[in-house]
Amino acid sequence: MNRKVVVRFCSVRYGQFTGVKVVFGMHFVKTNIVSRDINDLYSKLFALRMTGDYDDTYNLREEDVLPLIEPTEALITTIAALAQEKIRNKFVTYATVTYRR
Repeated sequence: MNRKVVVRFCSVRYGQFTGVKVVFGMHFVKTNIVSRDINDLYSKLFALRMTGDYDDTYNLREEDVLPLIEPTEALITTIAALAQEKIRNKFVTYATVTYRR
């Protein structure tokens, strides 16, 4: 997940991926915008990323990765839809304010 997307949703600045993970939980999971299942998947992907980056002896196997592809595509679709909604709402607000002038 692109940390800039989550950060822009919340108008908060976080420089580390762990901070973005916390923001995602606070603003999207706890408010029921996204399901706990999506958060669990994000946590699993995050853990795999950290392991891959910092544990040189760990190799993912095909049977570990293949079951994650379809749910990850759903995660990406969910985040993209939220981003589109946010952009649309900002545009409508901007257009309304501009029109009233």
